[in-house]
Formats: sequence, structure tokens, C-alpha cells
Amino acid sequence: MDAYLSLLESKPTDPNMHIINKSFFSPTFLTGFIKKYQSLSCLWNIKCPDYSNNAARQTGWEDLTDFCRTLFPNADVLWVKKKVQNMRGSIRKELKKINANKKSGDVYKPRLWYFDMLSFIRDVEANNVDSDSQEYADDEDLPPNIGCIQTLHDTFPDTSFELLKNERNKRRQDSESSSESSSAMFFTMFSQRGHKLIVLDGFKFRRDRETHMGKKWRCTVSTCNAQILTNHEKEEEVIQKMGEHNHGMSKKLPREFISNNLKQKHGKKEDIPLEILSAPPDLRCQITSADISRAKRNLTPRNRSKKVADFSGLVIPHENLCETILTMSSMDNQFKTF
Repeated sequence: MDAYLSLLESKPTDPNMHIINKSFFSPTFLTGFIKKYQSLSCLWNIKCPDYSNNAARQTGWEDLTDFCRTLFPNADVLWVKKKVQNMRGSIRKELKKINANKKSGDVYKPRLWYFDMLSFIRDVEANNVDSDSQEYADDEDLPPNIGCIQTLHDTFPDTSFELLKNERNKRRQDSESSSESSSAMFFTMFSQRGHKLIVLDGFKFRRDRETHMGKKWRCTVSTCNAQILTNHEKEEEVIQKMGEHNHGMSKKLPREFISNNLKQKHGKKEDIPLEILSAPPDLRCQITSADISRAKRNLTPRNRSKKVADFSGLVIPHENLCETILTMSSMDNQFKTF
């Protein structure tokens, strides 16, 4: 209990919390989540034969948690149950408003964009609308200290206790432990020109050539002779390290990972949260607000690839003017702009 209260008092500000919540309720993810939840009828349909089967329900929650882990690697069953509980609670509130407006002769339109997607549980929740004592009737699997967990979730609605504790521990790491974390990193990313890079021990390597022993990769710093060999079939398997780096680890990895990957996917600023969540955990905890701001600036039309440049949305005179300028610039200086 003291651990929960201490977390509530500290109220840490972590941008990852907002990102997690925003990404969970994004149409792309939540649509798939609701469909998965609907397919597991033992979790919501009281008429399902397995609804009272604890083993079957536990398996269902684990399946739903596995689905969440595709985007949230640290998700646990409790966190998923809380998300479901909050969604169902929101549905109950909307149903109460609908019933109240019916009595007064008014028509209320639900404000939740996913209200219709959860139509399969309306009949179940309709029975609980007028009963506050059944607020947690469908969450009997939750631990007895639900009140404390609910308070924590209301304060930090983007994460469970375990996720919050993990993020707090990451913030407490000193510079030495941060360096050790970086040295264990291995992942791939794009360069500014769209070439695949390997990041190992905080250093970037570009593809060199095939050898009889494996694929050779060179450090991206031209004056550095460090190289690595990877397996022909599995590039994540490093066979050999050759040479030493004559420079320090890159300090721009977080912002480069976000910016370069989004440029190749023709992404927008709105896609930055999902790109952050796709980053390796060791890299994700190093992302700062400055990295996010720099990534946004790098995604402005001036810095994007010409492949994604378009003039849609401009009024017709400006659109024609842009096309004229492009045509003139492609000619062999036959005309001059004024």
C-alpha cells in the first residue's frame, strides 16, 4: 500500500505514459483490440458455457494480453483487465445518459467513437446501468485491493503499477547503468538515405559486402575501421567483431531512429508515438522531449523526401503555380524566374 501511495505523491511526469494511452486508444490499435475481445466470448458473454470456467477465462485474458504485447511489450493481464474495465465503464456511463434523455424526451448521441464497436456488450451492461453496486461485477478476477489500483489508474491512466514501476526505475538509473544498457543494444534502423543500418553497442554499422564467412558491416564514421560480421541468414547474429572504434557512441540515436524510420514510411508527426513504442526498450527509455521535438522538425515538408511532396490542399491558383514552377525548373534554363 505504501508503494502505491508513494507513487501517487511523487506524480512523475513521463512522456511515455501519455504516448501509451494515446496509442492504445488510437483507431488502428483499439479496433483490433475490440475485435479480439469480442472473439473471446468467455470474457464478456454471461451466456457462454465457459463464462464461469476460471481456467478458460484466464486463457482468454492471456490471449488478449498477447495481442496487446504486439504494441506494448510490457503489458500484463492486470493492465489489460483495467483497460477493458474502463472501456466498459465508459459504455455504462453513455447508456445512463441515453436512458436519462429518453425519459425527458431528448435524444442523446454517444460521444465515444468506439461506442458502436462495443455493441455486443450493450445488453450485458444495460443490466448494470442502474446499479452502482455492480460497478465491478464483470471484474471479479481483479485483486481485492481494487480501490487502491483504481485510484492509481485514475491518476496515471496510461499504465499499470508494474509499467509505472519499471519506468520509474529507468529514470533512477545513473550514467553508468545507462551506458551498460546502451552496450547491450542490438537493433536495425534506416539511414537518412534509406539504407539499412545495424546498431550494436551504441554504434551504427552500414552494409559493406558479402564474404564467405558472412555479411560484413562497417562503422558509419568514415575515419573508423571498426567492422562486424553477421550470419548470412540471420543478420541479428553477430559472428565476429573486428577493430576498435576511434570515437564515442552516437548521442543522436533516439531522434535518428524516429526521424529516419518515419521518412522511409512516409510517416507524419502523428505517427511519432507509435514509432517510439516500436523502438527497442533500451533505446526507448533514452528518448527525451528534445528528441521528439527534433523529429517533428525533421518531418516538415522541407526536410521530407521529394517522393512524398505534393500540393494537395492548396487552392487551384497556387496548385497551378507550383506545377508551373516545377516545369520551369526541369527545363534547361530556357526561362528565368523573376
